[in-house]
Amino acid sequence: MELAEGGKSSKILVLMAIVGAFVLMIHFTFTGLFSFREFVSPSMRTMADRYTFPVFHQDWSLFAPNVAKYNSELEYRFAYHGKWSNWSDVSNGQGYETVSRMERIEQGFNHQLAWQATNNLYSDNGITKYDRIMRSPAYKNALYYAVRMHERHQSNLAYDSMQVRISFRFTPENGSANDVDITHLEFPAYLPETKH
Repeated sequence: MELAEGGKSSKILVLMAIVGAFVLMIHFTFTGLFSFREFVSPSMRTMADRYTFPVFHQDWSLFAPNVAKYNSELEYRFAYHGKWSNWSDVSNGQGYETVSRMERIEQGFNHQLAWQATNNLYSDNGITKYDRIMRSPAYKNALYYAVRMHERHQSNLAYDSMQVRISFRFTPENGSANDVDITHLEFPAYLPETKH
């Protein structure tokens, strides 16, 4: 009697092992199809999505629940005898790394200017008005930073006027990583008082 029960329990264990191996095989098959989705047919992709998205897909909200809506960079250009240079990032254009102290300072100016643009940019008779922003300390600090960086790192390149802008790179919606929207907010040119 004990031998019969031992044989029955071993059959159950073997059956459970076979079913478990089958379930794992299906799981890894669908996970593999989902991971290499660009190489499979649309019908296989749909089946893999139906299996993976509800439970196993990671949208990384665990690590970044509040993804930034945009990334901003402070850019500038200068004119000499009426000819404008190309736009250049104020910090990166001078050789500073993205994680440097100078880049963090620039990002502080960007946040201040973005706040000013949100709250003080307006239109009058269809003409965009920058006067409130340009009177703010945020604009003056950003312009001063661009002027000083230029004079420190490119003192051999004289300028008659300078212009700054914020370049906004908006974070794409989930599933549209290739649709990056870049917008620029250009401020009027600055003419140094000594060069009028």
